[in-house]
Amino acid sequence: MLIAKDIRIYIIEDDEIQAEILRDKLSELNKGTPIKVFTNEDELYTDFDKNLSSKNFNIVILDYFLQNEKNTNTSNADTIVQILKEKYPSTSIIIYSAYESDNKLDFNAFTEDNDNVISFVKKSEHGYLGIQNLLRFNYIGWQLKRRTRQLKKASLIFATIAIAATIYFTLASL
Repeated sequence: MLIAKDIRIYIIEDDEIQAEILRDKLSELNKGTPIKVFTNEDELYTDFDKNLSSKNFNIVILDYFLQNEKNTNTSNADTIVQILKEKYPSTSIIIYSAYESDNKLDFNAFTEDNDNVISFVKKSEHGYLGIQNLLRFNYIGWQLKRRTRQLKKASLIFATIAIAATIYFTLASL
């Protein structure tokens, strides 16, 4: 179990049963983590525009094929990834699909070509564990980057104070 209050998980999945199973499996990872489920990208964009915070580790688990009888106007992952990359660049994405490719696209290659896509996970009984492990690993990396930035800021402030003090005492002794 991972204990973190600054993780936000967003699932875009057109299959309601699959979405609930995924939500349940991910809630085992970190009790109390907000997990929001959307059936299309417009719901996600609306929520992001209102609630997204760069202070959190935001991750989208995105079903590649979202178009079905109910969601005929929904985009597939390639379009959604590009929009997320442009509008919400700090958001990480996991592509989640029952297929490893479609006629035009290999999902593993797609993952390598998009910086904010951290991985592709095939839907299977082991897929949930794979997503949990990816969340743990990437959250720790995100924390490390954040703490490194904080340390750099603190070091800069300390150096500034040290220089100011040196100048002050040098001028005071003249």
